[in-house]
Amino acid sequence: MCPDASELNTFAVADVDVSDGDIVIIQGAGEFVEIEDRQTKKVVKKLRIPIKCVEGQVKDLTLNNTSNNALIAAYGKQSEGWVGKQAVAAVITKDVFGQFKRLIYLSPVK
Repeated sequence: MCPDASELNTFAVADVDVSDGDIVIIQGAGEFVEIEDRQTKKVVKKLRIPIKCVEGQVKDLTLNNTSNNALIAAYGKQSEGWVGKQAVAAVITKDVFGQFKRLIYLSPVK
């Protein structure tokens, strides 16, 4: 049997690890990471959280502002309170600096 090279990727990949409509489970409070904004060249803080995907693997997902705000509104400001909570994934295609990319958005399960 050949090894599955995708197992080496620790980040959730749209349409591979997470599909549109999947229910994922937040596995930890996560951590802040600093990322350079490609447009402004400023360093911004983003929250990176571990999520349990439908097939059981745990992958990291860096939240975009829309996902972060939706989870805060439903589950509170402290990400420790999100652990064990479910979120539904929306996978969309978006123009990111001239390239179309598949992105993962999370919203709370109602």
